[in-house]
Amino acid sequence: EFEIKQADYVAEIGLMINYDDAFIAYLNGKEVLRKGVGQGAGKDAQQIKSHDATKYSYYPLNDFEKHLRTGKNVLAIEGHNATLDSHDFLIDPYLIIED
Repeated sequence: EFEIKQADYVAEIGLMINYDDAFIAYLNGKEVLRKGVGQGAGKDAQQIKSHDATKYSYYPLNDFEKHLRTGKNVLAIEGHNATLDSHDFLIDPYLIIED
C-alpha cells in the first residue's frame, strides 16, 4: 500500500526490481506490467521464461494514470518460477514515483 496526495500530479510510476524468474504487477487490481509470463495469470500462467536475478532493472508501469487514485493505492506483484522444480525464486522490488 502507498498514499498519493494528488493522483493528477504524478508524471510516472515505475518499478526497480530484481527478480527470478518472472512476474506480473497490478495497480489497484489492474495489470500494469508483465515480464517473463507469456499468457495467463496465477495458477494459469503459461510460457514462463527463465530469468536470473543479477541486477535491478527499471520498468515504467503501463497506463498507471487509468488506475492510480488520490489517497490509498495498492501495488501487488505475482511472482513465478519457470518450472516447478526450480530451486530459486526472488522478487525484490521498490516503487519509484515521479511528479
